[in-house]
Amino acid sequence: MLVSATAYGQCAPVQLIQNGGFELPLIANNSAEANVTPTGWTWTPVVGGFLFRGAVGPIWPLAPQESQFLDIGNAGPYFLQQVITVPHRQIVRMQWRASAAVGAVTSPYDMRVRRVSDGSSRFTVREDAAGPYPPGEFWDVVSFETEFEPGQYIVEFQARGVASGSDTLIDDVRIEALPGPAIRQMSASGSTFPGESITFAALIYGVPPFTTQWERRLGGSGPWIPLTDGFVPGMGVVFGSTTTVLDLSDLVPGGGLQEFRCVVASACGVGPDFLINPIIDVPRCDSIDFNRNGVFPEDQDVMDFFNVLAGADCPGCRDIDFNNNGVFPEDQDVVDFFTVLAGGACG
Repeated sequence: MLVSATAYGQCAPVQLIQNGGFELPLIANNSAEANVTPTGWTWTPVVGGFLFRGAVGPIWPLAPQESQFLDIGNAGPYFLQQVITVPHRQIVRMQWRASAAVGAVTSPYDMRVRRVSDGSSRFTVREDAAGPYPPGEFWDVVSFETEFEPGQYIVEFQARGVASGSDTLIDDVRIEALPGPAIRQMSASGSTFPGESITFAALIYGVPPFTTQWERRLGGSGPWIPLTDGFVPGMGVVFGSTTTVLDLSDLVPGGGLQEFRCVVASACGVGPDFLINPIIDVPRCDSIDFNRNGVFPEDQDVMDFFNVLAGADCPGCRDIDFNNNGVFPEDQDVVDFFTVLAGGACG
């Protein structure tokens, strides 16, 4: 039972906000005299905030309930704030409700997240508490998920502009870190030309430790095949097949369209792979950047190609088997080089 409880605790979303329902302290059905700071929150300046309980008259047609709502005002210079701590690189789910009086044309407000370390903005969400609301409802629900690096952040709510007819009410603020695992970002660097290298890096979100496995499939269909380190026929040399960084080197020409993904798992299950899988298709011919100086097309590539063809030494240059057919020197390498240089297809 202890192991089961531990696993459940680790894999349950972690609530990051305190008193998101503004339940304490208990305030009666009024706003003018209820100038308080909710438990867990602060105001900047530390002067305000009104708490309501239940329905408070005809302009607030909120269903009676055992909860309180926070009035963040209308265009006041106040920031309702709370510091949250994100323990790992995680997906964070953010949700809250907002409302305004009957007939309010607009009741704008901002929800911001800033970094504690330097006060810089992480993001800002601009909303209007005046709706539109779902049919039969008097609350606008905002909900989304976004990526966070580990650290401390300031969550802020502030009324923006002048509400037409009422202040802005906020309730049921829920901010929770999801256990994952999930891969939401991927980067690629390098070249897919024959003999070259390309690197894929996956960024994992969730509660570690993780296990990772890179897989590939041919032609964009068919079964996914786990990769192992070493030489893979039709592709090249693989390194890092069970890490977050996959290196493919000495790429083999003409292997066809190949698709890759990274599968990540933890004690909390198996996460989704990339929304867009990296795809490579190694051409049969080399790049026309024959001298590998990063500038192409250029006359110097042509000069260096013919110099090497004539037997000259060029340590940084590619070999003269441009079409990678294993036959060199030959006229076809020259023909293919100039065909690709002119924008045509190899062979």
